[in-house]
Amino acid sequence: MSFIFNIFSSNPATPSEKENAAALKVIIKDHKSALKAEYKQHETEYKQAVKEADAEYKRSKQEAKDKLYRNTMEAVSREIDIITATDEYVNSDKKTKTKIDDFKSWINTETEKHLGESDGELEVFEGTLDEKTSQAPAA
Repeated sequence: MSFIFNIFSSNPATPSEKENAAALKVIIKDHKSALKAEYKQHETEYKQAVKEADAEYKRSKQEAKDKLYRNTMEAVSREIDIITATDEYVNSDKKTKTKIDDFKSWINTETEKHLGESDGELEVFEGTLDEKTSQAPAA
């Protein structure tokens, strides 16, 4: 116990204790520096992983929203097609047919507007993929 006390008390009793104390202080300092560097590296890796996970979450969330929107609009379009195929629609007045046609037109416009923006982003992404695959050697 006195050896450890003497190491950290800056007043070692013998020359060998002085050497041992100096060597131990250097070792401790080196280990401390190494641990700090390792901690910073892990912290950087952690932050990068969090950023990547956040970007993937946002991409997946947008993809799910687009899919839900697309499926909803397709279901509405199918229902309109079913309605327009009935005898009741065929025998209905012009005002009713006009309203249904206007609604169908509005759905098509909204679908193109909403999904057209996503498709534009997708084309840019696909373009970069095509460039990468065209540079790859043929197997």
